[in-house]
Amino acid sequence: MTSLQRLAESGKADPKAIADTMEMVEGDFDDKAVGYVKVYKSIEADVKEIDAEIRRLQERKTSAKKNAATIKSRLAQAMVETGREHIHTPLFSIYTRRTVSVEAPEDPNKLPPELIKTTLTVNKADLKKALQAGREVPNARLVENIGLGVR
Repeated sequence: MTSLQRLAESGKADPKAIADTMEMVEGDFDDKAVGYVKVYKSIEADVKEIDAEIRRLQERKTSAKKNAATIKSRLAQAMVETGREHIHTPLFSIYTRRTVSVEAPEDPNKLPPELIKTTLTVNKADLKKALQAGREVPNARLVENIGLGVR
């Protein structure tokens, strides 16, 4: 309970003074709310700039990784073509190694079931519909969230 509420309920305060105070508090609150929204909008703009910078850096990272992989692949291919499996220098020991990888079909149904990994996930949209329809679902519940809208 606020001090203004206590004062109003005590009956000792002038009703006009309480009304004036309420108007002032509401005005102050509105000003603070506007200030909060200005800060919120500023931070939101910063986030957009950061997202753009992240995208730019990720593109640069992808390009650098591709260039590094190309150089590594070309060196390995050149070593195979020249029959050099090892190169020893004071800085590096460079060598080729043979590995085995698997090529699988795009459609997993073309493989035996024991070779397919299945991941179970919750279908939240259907779960929400079921709960809203009144169905009892163990370990699940609807949670009300409060958001803020600003235009």
